Amino acid sequence: MSLLTSQRRAVANAEFATFDFGYQVRDGSGWEYTTPGNAWTKPVYFESEGDDFSVRGDLVVIFHPLTPDIAESYATVNGQIIRGRAREALEVRMTNEHAEPVIVAYVNGHTVGNPGPGGWGIAALAKNGTFQELSGTALGSVTNNQMELLAAIALFSRLDRRTEVIVYADSQYLIHGMNEYLAKWKQKAWRTSDGKPVKNAEFWILLDRLTSRHRVTWNWVPGQFISPGNDVADRLAQTAANSQQLAA
Repeated sequence: MSLLTSQRRAVANAEFATFDFGYQVRDGSGWEYTTPGNAWTKPVYFESEGDDFSVRGDLVVIFHPLTPDIAESYATVNGQIIRGRAREALEVRMTNEHAEPVIVAYVNGHTVGNPGPGGWGIAALAKNGTFQELSGTALGSVTNNQMELLAAIALFSRLDRRTEVIVYADSQYLIHGMNEYLAKWKQKAWRTSDGKPVKNAEFWILLDRLTSRHRVTWNWVPGQFISPGNDVADRLAQTAANSQQLAA
């Protein structure tokens, strides 16, 4: 068993132990997952009060690619989601005309070498004009593009309700991918115009899933522009990547 799989198993077990199903449940069996192993499923049985009958369901835990961090988790019965659990929440800055929360966030990824140890950073604009800072790392050797995607995935995994999200990033790979290519890749079953598999497809698929219920605007920040939010996200990503290099 790899280090990542071992860490994910421990995290998944803790998620099961603390998940609020809303009902009494009993454990079904072990975790089921497929390569590359981002989605883990555990059968659970929802019990009636008198224990006269039980209904089979599942706890689904979806991990960020290349990390033991949870992107989302939810319980299902008969294929229908009945209960979800959000990650660490982001502060809501304002609401729009639809009374939806609005979040303005800068995302950035960084690697020491390419590929190499990687980190991601998020700077979300808070109500008082400062930034809420979040950061994380990936295990093993990763590419800079993967960390840019992971930063965006980490952002949307922390939204537990429909939200308008204004995203800024200096990665043309991320911004052009979301604005111009994602719909075409999906139509072609995650293949490019010349029929080749889309690189980092597992990242794009998860990001597409996480963003699907939100109103999202993707904005490119040219590297030479002065942008305090982008500078904060970049610093967070670099610090996280450097910590991985030191730990290696």
